[in-house]
Amino acid sequence: MMKDIDFQYVIHLTEKVMKQIKQKNVDDVVLHSGIERNHQTKFANNKIVKTDVSSGYYISIFCSINKRIVETTIKDLKEENIEKTINDIIRYSQHLPENKNFEGIANGPFRYKKLKYDKKLIDAEEKAGEIIEESINSACEKKETRNSGVFETSLSENYLLTSNNAEAESIDTNVYFSIRSIYEKDSSGHKVYGARFLKGLDAEELGRKAGEFAIDSKDPREIENGEYDIIMEPLPLAIIIESIGHASSAFEVETGESFLRGKLGKRVGSEEFTLIDDPMLEDAYDSSECDAEGVPTKTKEIISKGVLKTYLHNTSTAKRWNTVTTGNAGLISPHPWNLVVKKGKYKTEKMIKEIKRGIWVTNAWYMRFHNTLTGEFSIIPRDAAFYIEDGEIKYSVKNIRINSTLEEIMKNTAMVGKDQEKIHSWEVEGSVITPSVLLKNIKITRPVG
Repeated sequence: MMKDIDFQYVIHLTEKVMKQIKQKNVDDVVLHSGIERNHQTKFANNKIVKTDVSSGYYISIFCSINKRIVETTIKDLKEENIEKTINDIIRYSQHLPENKNFEGIANGPFRYKKLKYDKKLIDAEEKAGEIIEESINSACEKKETRNSGVFETSLSENYLLTSNNAEAESIDTNVYFSIRSIYEKDSSGHKVYGARFLKGLDAEELGRKAGEFAIDSKDPREIENGEYDIIMEPLPLAIIIESIGHASSAFEVETGESFLRGKLGKRVGSEEFTLIDDPMLEDAYDSSECDAEGVPTKTKEIISKGVLKTYLHNTSTAKRWNTVTTGNAGLISPHPWNLVVKKGKYKTEKMIKEIKRGIWVTNAWYMRFHNTLTGEFSIIPRDAAFYIEDGEIKYSVKNIRINSTLEEIMKNTAMVGKDQEKIHSWEVEGSVITPSVLLKNIKITRPVG
C-alpha cells in the first residue's frame, strides 16, 4: 500500500515480538504496529511556505508483569534492537511498583466491522496547492485579507495483536485543514475541518467564512462584565465538548478529576443537549474499528436529552464497576472517539433574533480549569466575536473571558443548530462534530493583565 515500506514485514515482526515476549512469562501483552505516511503544507501571508512529506514504521509494546506496567515504542526494527528492548522491558519492570488498578485486557478473538478509507489521500500533497489557493482566493473575495494555515493528510496501515487472541488490521486516512484570515489589527476569523475523507473538505467555503469573520470584526470594542446569552460556533464549542467527553471516562471519575462523579442517571444538561460517542462514523477524524485492547467499538449516548447515561470503560474500569467495557480503551484510561452533539433545528440567524443581550463567539483558546471536580473553567474568545442587542448584531467585541462550568454549559443550552461541523484543531486534539448552540446567562468578564 505505501511506497518503500512493506506492511506485511511489519506484521511478521510484530508476531515475532509477541512470541519472544510470551517466552518471558508476562501476564498481558498488547502490540500496536504499523506504517504511516504524513503530509503537511503550510501557508502564510497568502503564500505556500513549506511542504513536508514523511513516513515511518513502529511497534508499540504494552506489558503487564505481575501488575507492573511497562510501555515503549520501537522505531528501529532491527532484530538486535527488538531483542534488546524486550530484555530491557523485563529488567525495568522489576523496579516498578504494582498497578493495583490494572485488571487485565479483553479476551478475544473478535470480529470487526470494517471502515472505509480514502484512497485519494495516498498522494494528497499533489492537491495541496490547488486546495489552498481556492481557500485563500475565497477569503480575499470581498476585501484583501492575509491568510495563514495548514493542510495536512495522513494514511496509516495498522496492526493490533494481543496475548488474549485479539487481532485486527485496519487502514486509516485523515485530512485536516485550517485557515486564519486577518483583515486589520484585532480583526480576524478562523475556520477548520478534520475528517477521514477529502471529499467533505470545502476549502473555498472555509476561506469565505474566515474572510467574512475577519472583515466584519474590524474596530472591536470592549463591553461590561456581566451575564450574557452566548451563541457559540462549532469551533469554540468543540473545545468544551472535548473536555466533557474526557470527563465521562470512568478512570477520570475514579481519580476525582471529573465533574460527572456520582451523576450517572442524573440530569447534567438541558433536554436540548445530547452527546454521542460514535467511533464508526465513516467520515470522522477519530473513527476506529477497535479500541486499544482489540474490543470492537460501538456507538453510545453518553448524555441523552441532558441525562448522563454511561461512563466510558475499558476492561479494568468495567470490572471495578461491575459492568462491561464500552469499547473505549485506552489501556490505562478510557477515552471517547468521535464526540457528536446531536443537531437541532435552528439556523444561526434564528438564534441571533432570540437574543436581547448577547455575544456571538466564533473561536476561543486558553481553556483553563479552576476546579476539575466541579468543572469550573474559563476560556478566552479569540478572532471574531460580536455583540448582539434586541436580535441584531451591533458591533464586534474584544478582550472578553467566558467563566462557567461544564455542567452550566450543558444545562444552559437553550437552542441547538442544525448544521454540524467536523472539528479537529490545535485546541481539539481529538474529533468533535457539533453545530452551534445558544447558551443562556453565561458570565463574561474582561481578562486581567
